[in-house]
Amino acid sequence: MTKPVMIPELGDDIKTVKLVEWLIKKGDVVRKREAIAVVETEKVAFEVESPEDGLVETLCYSEGEKLSVSKPIAYIAETEVSINEDLEELKQLKTEKKESQNKAFGKGFRHILRRINKDEK
Repeated sequence: MTKPVMIPELGDDIKTVKLVEWLIKKGDVVRKREAIAVVETEKVAFEVESPEDGLVETLCYSEGEKLSVSKPIAYIAETEVSINEDLEELKQLKTEKKESQNKAFGKGFRHILRRINKDEK
């Protein structure tokens, strides 16, 4: 599955930007939120970030070109590596959640025992 890379919302009055520099090339592996390009408006230059982990599949423009802010500038393909990383992260979160629930249960159980012991005295 591929995910388009879009220019972030810049306001209603900005319709195009200039692609100053690609920070990646086709075939590179990128991480979510990694800067992949530098673009500029009439007033400011800024970096565009990858929306996902994956493999750079397509670069839609060349450096120096004007880009429409409503069209994708690149496409990132999900890779088996990123899918496996997602699965590992989910497993880790599930384990952490279970451990947290066990700790919470243990604390709650000890609190109940204290109350029972206190009531018996």
